[in-house]
Amino acid sequence: MWFILRLHIWENLPTAINGTRIFYYVREEAYTLDGTTWYLLKDDGTYKATDGTEGSYKANYEGNAAASGNPAVISINNTSNLRIKKIWLDYNGNVMTDASKIPVSSVDVNLIGTNASTGAKIIIGTYTLISSGSWEKVFTDAEVSAMNLSQYSRLTLEEKTEVSGFSSTSGSIPASDRGEIAVINQDQSSETISVSGKKHWAGDIVPANASVTLTLYRSTTYVTSDNLNTVAKSENKVSDADLVKYDSNNEKNDKVLIGNDKTVTWTKLPSRDASGNRYYYYIVETARTPSDGYMEAQYSSNGLMKNGTVTITNTPLENVSLKVRKIWGDTPDSYPDNIKVEIHRSTVILNPGPQTIIPEKLRLMNSADAAITMPPNSTKMVEINRDDVNISDYDTDVISVEFNQATKTYTITSKAAG
Repeated sequence: MWFILRLHIWENLPTAINGTRIFYYVREEAYTLDGTTWYLLKDDGTYKATDGTEGSYKANYEGNAAASGNPAVISINNTSNLRIKKIWLDYNGNVMTDASKIPVSSVDVNLIGTNASTGAKIIIGTYTLISSGSWEKVFTDAEVSAMNLSQYSRLTLEEKTEVSGFSSTSGSIPASDRGEIAVINQDQSSETISVSGKKHWAGDIVPANASVTLTLYRSTTYVTSDNLNTVAKSENKVSDADLVKYDSNNEKNDKVLIGNDKTVTWTKLPSRDASGNRYYYYIVETARTPSDGYMEAQYSSNGLMKNGTVTITNTPLENVSLKVRKIWGDTPDSYPDNIKVEIHRSTVILNPGPQTIIPEKLRLMNSADAAITMPPNSTKMVEINRDDVNISDYDTDVISVEFNQATKTYTITSKAAG
């Protein structure tokens, strides 16, 4: 937290004399701590007491050479070391003390030095500030010495990765081996937000009678688009009654969109629940026509906590040729004239090499080629619809399928692409 220990205001100071602009400076002449006063200012910015005791604090100034402002602010920061920190502010600018309302447990920041000779910005180091560490790092004397700070005129602390829903303000101080630099993140979520879902068919190729159903969910838990099933539950679905209560012009939930690049928008959604916990809004494709022939929906983003749009894209699956080869484990006295092979498909992605899958895990293809007849030790090419199986990482021209009668399992051998 920040504490203002002393504040003094000089008022009605002239900004110019005889047309010449005036710049104002403040210097700390002494400080008192635990009954001892250090007041002999040394060239390096530290202080001594009358008994010769070395003071451990140095004054760092920000805002000197003030010439304008109402008021102009000159800050003096006394520290005994160099430290960096993260400060979290709520929407109203108050320091956030409830860790559960901060959406991340760690952040990466860059400490940047401005070269005194060239003005070049040089990253001195990247550091991780964590919640359990009070969102700060205090550098040891050895760490500070290794930075060679004498080459820099200023030190700046910048956030490396944006925290969604929070603005970021970098901190900067004159280069010094003592001082505190903070990055300030402020919650930008207002009391209400608007979210939109946009449906896009890849390649702008829209199948006949195409439609999708988009459903709006919300939760105080953030998940990635890969884990939408954990929040896309009935208890998290925003009710039609609530949507109309928030805004009488809102569409009802389970909105059906027909065509390409169509959008639905829900407005005036509360950004927090009754306890002040942040809501994350998720727009999920819960139905699609046609249901087959397309990959699972891909989301541009999700878990919105401020105004935004989720683009949902469906990409058609290509047809592939599957080469099926029957292999006999031994040499029988005679071969049957033909054998029957059933072709199945699954969402399971095969690894290179043999992989045993029980038939119940596979889904028999609904096509004329679902079962083929072929002579022994022969190979036949079959055109199959990839549907929801993704085997693009493998060379489907070399796949062998063996069925074990005793264990009632298939052994499918695939070869890695390339």
